[in-house]
Amino acid sequence: MSKYIGNHKTLIMQNTVFKNIFVVDDNKLFLTGAKGFLEKKFNTQVNCHETLTSCLGSLDKQPDLVFMDYNLNNKNKSFNGFWAAKKIRKKIKNIPIVMVSNERKASAIARFFKGGITDYIPKSSIVLSEMTDTIMELEVQQKLNEIKKTENKFFLLVVTAFLIIPILAVLFYQLVLQ
Repeated sequence: MSKYIGNHKTLIMQNTVFKNIFVVDDNKLFLTGAKGFLEKKFNTQVNCHETLTSCLGSLDKQPDLVFMDYNLNNKNKSFNGFWAAKKIRKKIKNIPIVMVSNERKASAIARFFKGGITDYIPKSSIVLSEMTDTIMELEVQQKLNEIKKTENKFFLLVVTAFLIIPILAVLFYQLVLQ
């Protein structure tokens, strides 16, 4: 994904559309750092989960963005972040899910995107900065979608007005002038 657009960075950080962010990772230090950083930077609630079970059991809290590790410490390797993302999507259809992982295999990353992952961030020393950029870009996309919806409603209103005005004129003519 590309970086933030123009000077919207500060505005977006103060008015985040993501009010409830989930971070899922088995590394307690990473969770603590991500929670403190994101809550302060975006003035939002961050719910941290060390296990997939905890994350999936908390979906009633209606997260609107999920950052998830791929390789969590699970005995069953098929229960990974990718598997959990599919489960989350079944309950919350259009939620952005960002895979944050040490996974570097191109085949695995391609599978993430084919499976509907919104973005992929490799874990590194700048992962929190990358998470910030991702949040800002997703927010710009959501705000643009809201503008498109508003424009569509305005267009329909104008078209409706152009259709109704001639009908009203004919009715007025028939009722008043005849």
